Amino acid sequence: MKKNLYKNKYNKGMTLVELMVVLAIFLIVAGLTIFDYGRFRSSVSLQNLSDDVALSIRRAQNYAIGVRNSSSSFANGYGIHFNTALPVSGDARAGSSKRFIIFNDLNANKRYDYLGSSSELCNATTLQDGDECIDMLNITTDDIIYQICPNGLNCGSGNVGITFIRPNPDATICINGDCSSYSSVGVVVKNNQTGNTKTISVSSIGQISIE
Repeated sequence: MKKNLYKNKYNKGMTLVELMVVLAIFLIVAGLTIFDYGRFRSSVSLQNLSDDVALSIRRAQNYAIGVRNSSSSFANGYGIHFNTALPVSGDARAGSSKRFIIFNDLNANKRYDYLGSSSELCNATTLQDGDECIDMLNITTDDIIYQICPNGLNCGSGNVGITFIRPNPDATICINGDCSSYSSVGVVVKNNQTGNTKTISVSSIGQISIE
């Protein structure tokens, strides 16, 4: 009887092998969870940028067809400018893969015109100086403006200005300075971590969609 009690006293607990198995399972589960969370966060980040781009395009459209004035005029068009180029510190208002611009088409040429500057300030004062930039939207995540797709085809680097003229919701699309009759344009955004992309499409009749 005493012998059995003595054996049971020292048979309780986990062996070293069992402990190592438990730790291995825990590490595998933790690793998978962290990996999936990283992919999930990148996916959410890309979706948020896509939504921000689409909403910013809609914002420029609303400025144009609404009652927003500039320089005591209600006739000016409004637009949004995207650029796939790398950021240039001395030319902040040019836009880049990490920054897009909402602008006021002061001279009605349906293009984005700006004064070269390292300043990231865009407001009523810079507008009075002839700089058409009214707002800069910076991309702070691991996402970029990746490509421009004229008519949804032949995607590549470059820039695009999408301008809306009051009172119509229609869009004028100028790609690399060319304002030919584009029926649509796709702005491709990309997450650098996963390589996943989304395309924000804008048609010449003002329709906006995310694919």
